[in-house]
Amino acid sequence: MVQKKFMLRVERFSFGLRLTEVRIPNHTVRDSSARLECHFDLDGEALYSVKWYKDGNEFYRYVPRDMPPAQVFILPGVSVDQVERIL
Repeated sequence: MVQKKFMLRVERFSFGLRLTEVRIPNHTVRDSSARLECHFDLDGEALYSVKWYKDGNEFYRYVPRDMPPAQVFILPGVSVDQVERIL
């Protein structure tokens, strides 16, 4: 088992964001997959970005106004499934 430390950052333009749930496994088996999920309520406001970090390094970013809106950054030990990344 490998313990992993992940951090989530969700940004929007005003203060109505409510993070309702974050699902991150406490432990995973090396070279196995893990699903990271965040659920939030924007209360009708526009989302600015969702960013995922591992050990302080960003590996995934979603900014709806960017083209393309989703970006994956190379980070040793992290692989983002292109099919599963849904927002």
